[in-house]
Amino acid sequence: MTVNLNLRYLQETFFNSVNDSRFYCPSKIHWGVNAFDTACRHVSGEVALLFIDQGIADSENVQALVSACQPDAPVVIVRSPPSPSAVDRLFAKYGEKQFSTVVAMGGGSTMDMAKIYLARCMYGSVDGIGMRERRGELPSAEKHATFIAIPSTA
Repeated sequence: MTVNLNLRYLQETFFNSVNDSRFYCPSKIHWGVNAFDTACRHVSGEVALLFIDQGIADSENVQALVSACQPDAPVVIVRSPPSPSAVDRLFAKYGEKQFSTVVAMGGGSTMDMAKIYLARCMYGSVDGIGMRERRGELPSAEKHATFIAIPSTA
């Protein structure tokens, strides 16, 4: 696959391998020039939940992203790798709210926290997803939020 300077998208389904399907995550991946601007346009006026890495929380890009969302969009500052108790607290606080978009901006822990939150919303529980009897399980939620991930290295 060649990535060029034009903004592209890829409809993707994540599996461990071609022959061994474990975890289904319907996603659209954007990359390239203007990807950040596209993300800001996508969240414009949306009911979004933002996961932001502590190390970049005061950056201009984060402020632009927050400004693009509805004024009451919750911002979760991620300070450490996700733990089961942290995810449980987030889900207790935001689980029933219908977010149209979830954005993660930062490093690996920030991305992981957002992915685990979304998995919990989509599957009802993250315990055992992709293993044994839950191998290849499709999401229980009929509708789920769009996930936008912006690595801090971008």
